[in-house]
Amino acid sequence: MAATGLLTARTTAVLGPVTRVRITIIVVALLAWEALAASGLLFQDVVPSFLKIAAALAKIVADPAFY
Repeated sequence: MAATGLLTARTTAVLGPVTRVRITIIVVALLAWEALAASGLLFQDVVPSFLKIAAALAKIVADPAFY
């Protein structure tokens, strides 16, 4: 019975430091992209917002010719 508790404790471990760094880098990159898109420094077609990207992706995937 005690061994079962040890296995459960090991499987619910928190994220490691490398995973935290990776997630932080991805979040910072996405926030920088969105900030650049909202700033208007570049043309909207060069750096579109994620909403535009998601809408275009949904439109492509919903098209029967895609498959």
